[in-house]
Amino acid sequence: MRRHKATTGNGFGRVWQVGALLAASMGMVTAVAAQEVSARGPVRPVDAAASGRFANLSEARQTELVEQLEAQARDLKAPLAQRIFAMGTVDETPPVAPPRPLHDPKKYARGAPKRKLYAAGTPEHDLAMQTATPPPFLRDLHKQVYYCWRTGEVVRRAKPLSVRERFENLLHGFPPGSDVAVATILAALDQNDDQRAAAEFFCHGYADRDGRAFAGLTLYDAWNTGDVIEVPDVDAIAFERKVLGTRKFRSPIPGGAKRTWLYEQIKSSMFDFRVYRSLREAAAAAFVAGEPDLDPQYAKLVPRFHYLFAHHDHDLAAIRDLLSTTSRDQLLADTDEKVEQNSDEWLKRQDRQWSLQAIAKKLRRAALRGLDAAEAQDPRTNAK
Repeated sequence: MRRHKATTGNGFGRVWQVGALLAASMGMVTAVAAQEVSARGPVRPVDAAASGRFANLSEARQTELVEQLEAQARDLKAPLAQRIFAMGTVDETPPVAPPRPLHDPKKYARGAPKRKLYAAGTPEHDLAMQTATPPPFLRDLHKQVYYCWRTGEVVRRAKPLSVRERFENLLHGFPPGSDVAVATILAALDQNDDQRAAAEFFCHGYADRDGRAFAGLTLYDAWNTGDVIEVPDVDAIAFERKVLGTRKFRSPIPGGAKRTWLYEQIKSSMFDFRVYRSLREAAAAAFVAGEPDLDPQYAKLVPRFHYLFAHHDHDLAAIRDLLSTTSRDQLLADTDEKVEQNSDEWLKRQDRQWSLQAIAKKLRRAALRGLDAAEAQDPRTNAK
């Protein structure tokens, strides 16, 4: 799906450097940004080894160990751990996530190639995902429950977390229910109606000009890689109809000032939505982890949200209102000024981060100790 130069292609779209232009407008070096976004999540060697050891236990021993570890985790007295447990407990099971739709050529660009979805694990999918990995967001947290930006709802995958996934979450330092807590926080913070149309549009599935779509890859993901990305007429016209609310374009879109103007509108909307979404993802990630896995460009926001959560006593309504009424730059400036000028405020921020790191360390240590004990008692591993 990578292209290295602009071309008019098959007449139903144009190759356009959306990701690169977005990166440049954010003050990032395109090549570096693409490399960072495409990188796989960091997995500590001890975690990979421990996960493999866990897989060698009998199923009964795996279940027994995970249930024991989760019970111990819920008994933690740390206030932040209890906040995560409380936020991660829901009265009603979220609905199963609906299939992610693609924009329909029949509706937006008649004559454009029919779209075909390639499932994960196919050669086409594997090749595409090498250069279009979604932006990092808590990749070390297995999530059954998550927030759907397209619909604005908390949803779940149909398959529950496996015992191995639950063990790995503990091994990575996440208290039980962290996925639910993250989704709940995002739902509480995503309350700006001005971004709803953009969220719905950019969270549709991505497809190239030939109609090839790839499971799990959205327009938002593809256009955040920093690569030269194709903008089919199907999606360009869908943007015009859905986000701009006009009907001035038809496919094939001819080259010239009007098309350039439309692409500039897409770029601007994408930038605004990325800032909007990434701020809220940084907040949600900071709620459950001291140093969460995020896009490096936005990981810098995490200490600010540690401070804001501590300063506002974890009041989500206060955080939501602050994000809705304050620009990103002003939010950062105000927060940094308070922390830099007052050692008590600095300590608030650090105490929260240190507490979450201590919780994660306890959970990892407990998981490794429990694994050692389980191996010693498991006939299956002793027989090896």
